[in-house]
Amino acid sequence: MRIMDVVGESELLKLKGKYIRIAHKDLGSTIEIIGNIIKDKWFDYKTFFEKED
Repeated sequence: MRIMDVVGESELLKLKGKYIRIAHKDLGSTIEIIGNIIKDKWFDYKTFFEKED
């Protein structure tokens, strides 16, 4: 749901073909932050799941 919120969609099937931004540390590193292509809206799932534990 958080990724759908960042992308700006309310239906899972409409996510296909949507553009996003990603943040990574260097080439070959895992993607931990997903962002909206236009808005300054981000989801850091590593931090999100660390808080949940």
